[in-house]
Amino acid sequence: MGHYARILTDDELAKLSSDKSAFNDFQKRKLESELQKNWDKFYLRNKTLFFKDRHWTREEFSKILPEACEKVLYCRLRCVYLISLILGEKVLKAGAVVFVRDYGLFDHAQLRFGRGKKMEENLYVRQDGTFAYFFSEGQCASMTLH
Repeated sequence: MGHYARILTDDELAKLSSDKSAFNDFQKRKLESELQKNWDKFYLRNKTLFFKDRHWTREEFSKILPEACEKVLYCRLRCVYLISLILGEKVLKAGAVVFVRDYGLFDHAQLRFGRGKKMEENLYVRQDGTFAYFFSEGQCASMTLH
């Protein structure tokens, strides 16, 4: 299949390399300890409206793997949105393919985070205290391949 990560411009590379963590150890521990509470608040506030149909899957996957869109072969119960929740050996059948579209390393969402939002390499804190982590291809592979 391969990796379809976008190529960064010089300005984007400069932005990412100059963005250093703005959090000291105390702040990091506090954010981590409040993470569950912040996600609970997020879902109370947004309910299921956050997971609206984005209409991008058929369009983007048809470009990447057109034959897969001609005959839909997937189990709805096993389609997940958050890659961090995948336990590969328990969810995926032998020979399964995992498509990752959101929160890939160098995603536009990563580049939109402003200064002072980077907690660690590829880990950012949103205004509401929830986290966003941007996975590399190798990290995704190591989580799903055993």
